[in-house]
Amino acid sequence: MPGELETVTTYDLPVKILLLNNLGDGMVRQWQKMYFGHRFSGTDKSLHSKDFVRAAEADGFRFAARLSEKAK
Repeated sequence: MPGELETVTTYDLPVKILLLNNLGDGMVRQWQKMYFGHRFSGTDKSLHSKDFVRAAEADGFRFAARLSEKAK
């Protein structure tokens, strides 16, 4: 993802990005669950705590924001 963010800001592309962090690679996990007897390899991201907002800001996204609660 970092390479893509930098490309967007480098070429000033009119792109909006919504990133949902589910702490794992959902589709890969699904296949490992269905076809590999729940043997998960390389899909558990719970030990990593990348701050995607800071990464986006570092790549030039001035309006990066973290949304953690539903609007009331």
